Amino acid sequence: MSKLASRPIPERAFRPALKLLSALVPKTARKPMPVFVRVFGPVLVVAVLAGCTGAPAQGLELKVAGAFGARPTVDFPDGKPAPGLQVDELTTGKGARLEPDDVAVVQYTAHVWDGGRNRLVDSSFTRGAPAAFPVGGLLPGLDRALEGRTVGSRVIAAVPPGDGFGPNPPRGVGPSDELFYVVDILGAHHKGASVEGRAGTLAGVRVSAGARPALQVPAAAPPARFASTVLERGSGPKARPGRLVVTQYAGAVWGSRRVFDTTWTSGLPKAFKLGDGGLIRAWERALTGVPAGSRVLMVVPPAYGYGAPGFPAYGIKGSDTLVFVVDVLAVY
Repeated sequence: MSKLASRPIPERAFRPALKLLSALVPKTARKPMPVFVRVFGPVLVVAVLAGCTGAPAQGLELKVAGAFGARPTVDFPDGKPAPGLQVDELTTGKGARLEPDDVAVVQYTAHVWDGGRNRLVDSSFTRGAPAAFPVGGLLPGLDRALEGRTVGSRVIAAVPPGDGFGPNPPRGVGPSDELFYVVDILGAHHKGASVEGRAGTLAGVRVSAGARPALQVPAAAPPARFASTVLERGSGPKARPGRLVVTQYAGAVWGSRRVFDTTWTSGLPKAFKLGDGGLIRAWERALTGVPAGSRVLMVVPPAYGYGAPGFPAYGIKGSDTLVFVVDVLAVY
């Protein structure tokens, strides 16, 4: 549902979330990177004391100030960081523990630590919403820093090139640049997470109950108008423009009754920001105002989906009506 050249492809609906990782995930990473052993780097010798977010550190006296979840201020010392991956936990949360294949929802900043300008190269705060990090598919240094951490934790990491982008970094980062991250872990969504929704129907489309819903599309002609219904209504925060929505979903073509995209195959949740033009019209309309913990069914005529161009890569013609069932796992 994210728009590629103004038209989305369903599987790449995750692209808005991946764009948030532009300084984190190598451009070539379309598949998760290998999962690294849960071994954390040595305590960052220039970090502030664990649990403190404004006190000077030992040694080089790097300071990270600011409340958890708020934009941090980083006061770098003179000189470059010590060699190797260095990680510290400034605040320890009491929430769920991050595991490989989880989607971690975070606020973060990323600097190039060069002992000079130490420039900011990426930040969720400049994008207006938290980011979704696929744990196990990040830079090696970030995966090692975040795996095993708990929701509510603030983690800082100095990531050397060998644990970062290596010789092929994205624009704005040099091959020999050391990166410094401040990451606040707001949420963790495990592989296979789902809404235990009830069965339901809409315009003849049937959805089964349970954690992994099945779509049954009728052989009759599709309706001409957009329609949506909430099959299971949650009680969490409501999805609004500008907020990040974590989902599981499946989409089918009405005419062929073929499922063309589903997250339930892998079980990996995907996250999207509402209201930034990255989603098809149907999703924006059907999900806005829906609380987290809900299951939504929608019937999507072309004007609310991919329009006249369709999406040939997924076998979607410009005349195709689509069907989606979406679990809204969380809203940030």
